[in-house]
Amino acid sequence: MISLTLAIIAVLQGDTSRPQPPIAEISGRAEVISADTLALRGERIQLAGIAGPRLGQACERQGAPERCSQHAAQQLRDAVGDELVFCDQLEVNAAGMTVGRCWLIIPAIPSAPSLDLSRFMVRSGWAWTTPESEYAPD
Repeated sequence: MISLTLAIIAVLQGDTSRPQPPIAEISGRAEVISADTLALRGERIQLAGIAGPRLGQACERQGAPERCSQHAAQQLRDAVGDELVFCDQLEVNAAGMTVGRCWLIIPAIPSAPSLDLSRFMVRSGWAWTTPESEYAPD
């Protein structure tokens, strides 16, 4: 898993800025719920600035229809693996869900930059940016 993570970081290395100050922080091992949602310490966190395919949403992949939501969630699952995730809680949305900017932390490689999970999902093609998202240039 670390080699996959290193490959991801090498490709996406760069912008690790945090433009909006957090109202809270949370870290630990995350469970991937969907392409844009994690469960961390019993709390569901919507990844800020992106939207992933919804459950059952179909798309075409290599000319054949597939369930995009499952593939997108697996992409995030592969990236997160069993590594530590750190999230800045930015807000609680109208549905009562925490919205956060989350990074993958690799303690075994302290010199490695953290990986912004929202940016990773957009750049890998498995999520879209939301209106006025900081990830729109990606």
